[in-house]
Amino acid sequence: MQKQIRKGVITLANEHFCRISGYSQSELIGSTHSLLQSDIFPPTFYDEIWQTIKSGNIWRGEMCNRHNNGTLYWVSAVIVPIVDEGAIHPKKYITQFFDITDRKEAEQRQFELTKQINHMQKIESLSRLTSGIAHDFNNMLAAIVIYNELNRFFTNDCQDEKLKEKLLFNAQQVDIVSDRGKNLIKKMMMYSRQNLINKKVDVRPTVDVIDEVLAMIRPAITSKFQINTDMDNELTIQIDSTDLHQTITNLIINARDAMKQGGDIAISLKQVIKHELTCHSCAQTIEGEFMELCVADKGSGIEPKVMANIFDPFFTTKPVGEGTGLGLSTVSKMVHDCDGHIIVDSNTTGISRGTTFRLLFPFS
Repeated sequence: MQKQIRKGVITLANEHFCRISGYSQSELIGSTHSLLQSDIFPPTFYDEIWQTIKSGNIWRGEMCNRHNNGTLYWVSAVIVPIVDEGAIHPKKYITQFFDITDRKEAEQRQFELTKQINHMQKIESLSRLTSGIAHDFNNMLAAIVIYNELNRFFTNDCQDEKLKEKLLFNAQQVDIVSDRGKNLIKKMMMYSRQNLINKKVDVRPTVDVIDEVLAMIRPAITSKFQINTDMDNELTIQIDSTDLHQTITNLIINARDAMKQGGDIAISLKQVIKHELTCHSCAQTIEGEFMELCVADKGSGIEPKVMANIFDPFFTTKPVGEGTGLGLSTVSKMVHDCDGHIIVDSNTTGISRGTTFRLLFPFS
């Protein structure tokens, strides 16, 4: 395939290139190369190409163009500048395009599969590590609690009231920290638990579970926040009610924390059809009919560099003491235990600023 370009204007295009691009010769000739450009590459990509060929050098590489129907296709390109003898600048350029869309799509599928396998292996390794840490930590914590109780018992014989008061205060602080440790262990064990064939699953109407969560959590989020719901009462997600309770609680707390000045939190449950989406947690391609449970906020949004890690265990952007980093990783595990997936939409600027977690569950 060939096309000639003078000052970026197409002056000739053969039939083969017309078939690849979807444009007729009359549409191409007289237009500039920007007609074909996609949004995949930044302007600097094309600037570098232009600087190379203007200097009389051949450019070789791969680029993604936009078809006349709006779809994207990949080409391997060679751009050859034609310079007359004695001239300084090229008078025209001849470009050869070779369609490599099939290869690029195969490479992308392989990349996504590798990414999914690596993620599963990482989660499995972390699950085993977390289970071991939680078990050892639980044993150490049990010893701390026992010795603290012994100290409180011996404090009864203390004759110095001021010293006794200080000792009891210290024992109380140990109790508080121990309770936090117990809760952390529960979260760690929740994350690392394996699917049990004989595990009894208590499935209850999803709307009832959500109502229970809201009744429990509303006093904890203050009047600065308004929770709005839009529920399809006919839908029931096949998930253990305790797991669903914890999942919704985690997402609401995260939404609250994302809106320091308060705001609206939206929760919805509806039937949807999705096409060729990618789960942000497991990287698997999603397609079909699902029950979608959404929790949305108008908070600060999630930065792209953070988005890739939000489901990793022990990853958190919260200050020390305000988060363990197990919340979203636990949510991910519980959702995937039910063959579900998670889509995250987030913007950090503009009118649409905020984050929406879409939990997609299959129909049983």
